[in-house]
Amino acid sequence: KHPSSNFSAKESCSSKVLLPTAMTERTADDVPMEMAGAGKDDSIEVEVTQMNGASVAIAARRGWTTKDVKHRLHEELGKLSEGQQLMASSRVLQDTELLSDVASVQETKLCLTITFCQALCPEDLQLSVAQEEDSGATDYFVIVTHIPSGQVLKWKYCCYHPLAGPVTPDLVEGLRVERDGGCLSVVWEWSENSFDLASPGAVFRIPGLS
Repeated sequence: KHPSSNFSAKESCSSKVLLPTAMTERTADDVPMEMAGAGKDDSIEVEVTQMNGASVAIAARRGWTTKDVKHRLHEELGKLSEGQQLMASSRVLQDTELLSDVASVQETKLCLTITFCQALCPEDLQLSVAQEEDSGATDYFVIVTHIPSGQVLKWKYCCYHPLAGPVTPDLVEGLRVERDGGCLSVVWEWSENSFDLASPGAVFRIPGLS
């Protein structure tokens, strides 16, 4: 079972760009010429301006993706790719977008702006469980608290009423945070024993926290 989350959940925590002829992860230094297009016209200068006005110039290729630019910015600025947000005008660029789709054929220079987001760390999250009475029934929750902001999110994993059967819900076990690519997941184990149900249980995961 996979509860859904609205905790800035990303649709994809990480992505891999595959070469046309080899199943390997691509970096900015090995963009295939077949994709980028051979010849001097493939080159494009990318100027990235920060909020403080400082700028970084990158000699790029039109076959690069936004993610390739982020990798190079990581080398230049020491900021993790996951915490970077690149924009062309006011539009946020996706990691898989090609520079050739952002800049016109006539453009030899692409101007972007960058903002930095603080990456979510496991130690930023406090995990707990709670029970709440509701019209004679008891709701059981997993609670995630974002310590820096105080934001609290709750996921109900069980609702029990004594008229439904003699077996009360077992406690959650193994409540923890796991890193999954560039995102975090909240994970726990629960036997599902409740009402008249006896189950070996399952592992539950809330993915894509960032």
